[in-house]
Amino acid sequence: MENSQTLEGALSEIERRTGVAAASAKKYLNAVLSAKKASAHGDLAGMKKALSDARETLQLARAEFESAATAWPFDDAGELEHFESGAFGRELIAAAESLGLTVTEEEGQFMCYPSVVRLDPARRVVTIDKKPHRFVRPSVLAAHLRAQQTRSVRFRPGPFLEALFAAWNYARHADTKGRGPAVDVSVDRIYAVLTVAPGSKKEYSRQEFGRDLFLLEGSEDVKTKSGAEVHFSRSTGAKAGRGITIVKENGERVVYSSVSFREPRHDA
Repeated sequence: MENSQTLEGALSEIERRTGVAAASAKKYLNAVLSAKKASAHGDLAGMKKALSDARETLQLARAEFESAATAWPFDDAGELEHFESGAFGRELIAAAESLGLTVTEEEGQFMCYPSVVRLDPARRVVTIDKKPHRFVRPSVLAAHLRAQQTRSVRFRPGPFLEALFAAWNYARHADTKGRGPAVDVSVDRIYAVLTVAPGSKKEYSRQEFGRDLFLLEGSEDVKTKSGAEVHFSRSTGAKAGRGITIVKENGERVVYSSVSFREPRHDA
C-alpha cells in the first residue's frame, strides 16, 4: 500500500468499479429473463439469442466484479495504520473544510461542535458522542457532522449542573493544605472528581466535559436546587490560556479554566 493512498480515493474507485459491475449484472439478469420468456412462448430464435447474450454478459460482469474486488489497496495492517498514523484524521479535517466546517483535533479526539469524534482503529469505526458510527468515508462522515449541527443538542442542563456542583464542592475541600476551601476550582480538578471511577475517562472525555460546560453556560439553568449559582472562568481566541478547550461552530476556541459557585447567604 502506498502511503499517499487516501481512504476517500480508494472508496471512490471501488464505488465506480462496482457500479460498472452492477450495470453488467443487470444486463445479464435481463438476458436471462428474456431467455425464460422466449422459452415459455416457444420463441426458439429469441431464446437462443438471449442465452448467448446472457453468457457474454455473465463473463463481462464476472470480470468487472473481479476488477472491483481486487482494487481495494489496503490490507488489514494498512487500514489500521491509516487510522493510527493520523492520515484518516487529516482526511476528515480536509473533507470538513470543503463543506465549510471546522474540525479540530484536541488530545487525539476530533471536535466538530457539538460532536466529539473518537477513532476506533481496531474496529475501523468512529464513535460520535459515545455511539459507534460505521460510515467512515471522510466525505460522508463530514456531511453527517454538518447535519448534526442543524439538529437540536440533546443535553439536560439540570442533572449536569447538580453533578458539577457536587464535584466542585468535593474538589474545593480536597487538598486545601490549611488554606480553607477554594471558591474557584480548576476544571481539571473537577473533571478528575467526575471521572474517578475506573474507565470513566474513556467513557467521558475532557472534550465532552468542556462541551457540556459550554452548553450549560448557554442554558438558562444557572442555579442548583439549593440555590447555588454557577460561574465560569474562561478565555477565547487562539492564544487562550490553559484548561479544557472546545471549538465553537464558527471555529472560535473557548478555554475553560475554572468553575465557581456562589452559594445563597443564610442571614440570621
